[in-house]
Amino acid sequence: MDHLSSAPLPVTHPTPKPPAAPGPLNGLRVIELAHELTAFAGRLLADAGADVILVEAPEGAQQRQHGPFADGQSGLERSLSWWAENTSKRSVVADLGTDDGCQFVRDLISSADIFLESAEPGSLAGFELDYESLSRLNADLIQVAITPFGQAGVGGPYAATDLTVLARGGPMWSCGYDDHSLPPVRGGGSIHRAEWRLNCHSLVLQHCISIWFFAVEAWIKLVRIRLLASRYPLGFALKLV
Repeated sequence: MDHLSSAPLPVTHPTPKPPAAPGPLNGLRVIELAHELTAFAGRLLADAGADVILVEAPEGAQQRQHGPFADGQSGLERSLSWWAENTSKRSVVADLGTDDGCQFVRDLISSADIFLESAEPGSLAGFELDYESLSRLNADLIQVAITPFGQAGVGGPYAATDLTVLARGGPMWSCGYDDHSLPPVRGGGSIHRAEWRLNCHSLVLQHCISIWFFAVEAWIKLVRIRLLASRYPLGFALKLV
């Protein structure tokens, strides 16, 4: 990843874009609010040639704190999961707690094609980074939101752990024992995370084609529970809401 220096960092402009690698998404610009749920989807877009600019808080993205670390020593530049999921991107820092920081991000988005985020439902409105505000700023923008339970409804405001998503989405039903009076078992690995990230990447590409050719609305709301449940006999069907 191209970045400026170790966090904390001042609000500044992103590093110069390196020469474009061959890819079908050359010329596409993506602004990503740093979050572990969007990281790999952003990397897939970047690997396909898109110019992905990652927006981090002044203290650095939380994912930088997650191990394993290079040589077993923690540090903002040493998280292996961070590097694995954020390579091929550019990085910039903005403090959304300040007016200047919010305006800086809005300026980036004003010339972008895609805005990728996984913020708590409704929380971006106060920064004027919600779809309604940004679509007035950039009518051609595609905004992608990944949330546990959707943007509205009974579960909308709630956070979720991996265990919650696995239980509500259905995978835990297929693990463990045939006798479902016994407690369910959590499967190993993070296949569920890979699924919604890959779905995010695929739906972004599909939506790009839809917008370019059919001028459809450009707010993709990915619901993690529904994405998982679509793979299992129990639960909901995958849909855009």
